[in-house]
Amino acid sequence: MGNAANAPFAAVLADGKAKKRMCFINVVPFFPAKVDYMVSEAKRLAGEVGLTNPAYSMTLQPEGDEPLKKIRYFAEKFGELRRKLEGTNVQPGILIQSIMGHGWNGQTICGKNWHYTINISGKTTYRMCPEEPEFLQYAREIFLALTPHRPAFFLTDDDLRLINNSSHGLECFCPLHMKIFNARSKRKFKADELREYLMQAPAGDPVATLFDEIRQESLLKLAGLIRQAIDEAGGEDIPCGSCAGGREYMLMEQFCKTLAGKNTPFLRIHNALYLEQRTLDFPMRMHHTNLMKKAAGSIPVLLDEADTCPHNRFSKSSMGMHSHITGGILNGLNGAKLWITNLAEPEASESARYERIIAQHRGFYDALLNLCDGIDWLGPRTVIPPKEYGWRPAHLSPYYLEWEDWQELYLNRFGIPGSYGDFDPKRVTLLCGSQARAMSKAEMKRVLSGKVLIDGNAAFAIQEKGLGKLIGATPTHKEFRFACEIDPELGRPMPFQNDFSAPFFTRIKGKVLSELFYRPFRSSPDMKSVASGSIYFENELGGRNIMTAVAMRNTIYNMLKPSRKLWFLTLLKRLDPASLPAYCAINQDTYFRCGITRNKEPIAALVNLSFDTLEKPEIVFRKMPRKIFQLTGAGKWKELKFTGQGKTITLPMTLVTYENVVIKYEV
Repeated sequence: MGNAANAPFAAVLADGKAKKRMCFINVVPFFPAKVDYMVSEAKRLAGEVGLTNPAYSMTLQPEGDEPLKKIRYFAEKFGELRRKLEGTNVQPGILIQSIMGHGWNGQTICGKNWHYTINISGKTTYRMCPEEPEFLQYAREIFLALTPHRPAFFLTDDDLRLINNSSHGLECFCPLHMKIFNARSKRKFKADELREYLMQAPAGDPVATLFDEIRQESLLKLAGLIRQAIDEAGGEDIPCGSCAGGREYMLMEQFCKTLAGKNTPFLRIHNALYLEQRTLDFPMRMHHTNLMKKAAGSIPVLLDEADTCPHNRFSKSSMGMHSHITGGILNGLNGAKLWITNLAEPEASESARYERIIAQHRGFYDALLNLCDGIDWLGPRTVIPPKEYGWRPAHLSPYYLEWEDWQELYLNRFGIPGSYGDFDPKRVTLLCGSQARAMSKAEMKRVLSGKVLIDGNAAFAIQEKGLGKLIGATPTHKEFRFACEIDPELGRPMPFQNDFSAPFFTRIKGKVLSELFYRPFRSSPDMKSVASGSIYFENELGGRNIMTAVAMRNTIYNMLKPSRKLWFLTLLKRLDPASLPAYCAINQDTYFRCGITRNKEPIAALVNLSFDTLEKPEIVFRKMPRKIFQLTGAGKWKELKFTGQGKTITLPMTLVTYENVVIKYEV
């Protein structure tokens, strides 16, 4: 126990014919006065739920007048716990829940005269500054004390950041950081002057760049010190991972690798959904997951943030947690950090539903992980922009994690499949304005050599880059009024509530597919065409694109309609008749993906995002399946007796809200 071979992610990286297993790290409360209770719970969760990698949560930021006293007490009791778990299959690790601190008001503060961070608002955060020498020594003591007791792993929490934490802002402007900054800056600043300057600084500003370099260097120094302390205490083979803070995505890959040392890096990405209020946030979380996955670079073990914070079902349902884990696997993650026990009030009855759904699907997660290893997800693609684009550390928006996306807003609700990744000329590319602006002119030209669906905002971005000749018309800003859009192939009018963000197309060289019509009043039989709605064009690079007046910033009243779903399907088929191997026929909110495994097996997954049950889901296939199998909770395949008419099949099941199903099929 407690070495790299036994680390919780060893099975997730299995080579050759060995089956991979999901890496589950389960955060549990650390009760130093109740060691026997912790031992009993660890054994129970291992036996009943299959969770063998508990991460004991220790709040270790400096508190009180004798902060070292807590470290020594916790280390002693963890050692006792560790010894009592010898000979079991439990691999206990430690979540260092705080070192710098999360900045929560009202908590016990450190009695020492150490520097706290100061944020961009000038607020003292009561988080420890990573340039404070005494605090750095204290951080060393944490790992020097705990490491000899051989935890299976360490995991640091997301308080190790200097941006967007609970103190609300960019850090640090304390005297220590100002001294470092002014020693390296050509211009000398007072803290207030630097804060004001950074708020106005554009992307790429040299002063802002220097500040960001110093901020990141401080955190990397802390990460290096932690790793050095672990190694110094004889833990060279003990992995140490990190939990990423959302807006520290620029640093998280390097930070994680620094903590890992010679061991496999593992990272809990930032993709949780606390206090869930609606299932329709699920597509946004999956888009976010793909952005974070790209920002994580080459980190081999990525954990889903399947967090139930504040750790009861008032915050997150067990079904929501299950589909979050499933969605993470479908989108390329190979583990999950669970938090299913309320740390303050650990009641067995409160955790039971979480435990039950994990136990019922333990085989499902492992089987799905192996299915998705090397899978080729089909359907149109959103190209993930570079994380560096537009980076302004002092500003919360707009930024990398807030790009508009056809899939998040529409396709993932219509039951139309898609994928995320790099540009692939074989696929239809879904292009929005923010993504188009993030691309260089050369990258944009390459994308336009393929098959592209272009929204109105992207049309303007392409024009601004001097590539308007590749899209078949010139988008212009013009205040014009209309009531609906009509595509002759579809027939019926589609409502279109113009907010004046729709482009007015001029100099049209492509084929007009639809037109925008003015009505003198609602339901008037008299209509007059006033502009083009969508235009098909084949350009000099051999590319095919459809440019639409629809912009992702248009009101959703335009788009979330059965007629618009049919419109999307028609546009995608015009760009590439083979772009959609399957899609959901029913008109209610449904997340749908389909792909081909490395063993050439076609699979599909769907999640019911509606408050209505999804009764007898209907899927339209390009090629009618001969057989369909459902992946069970045990990770086995069960053949389904489906019915079919034409190319539409009906699955014999009912999915409740947020429930998911994974199938494979033979054609």
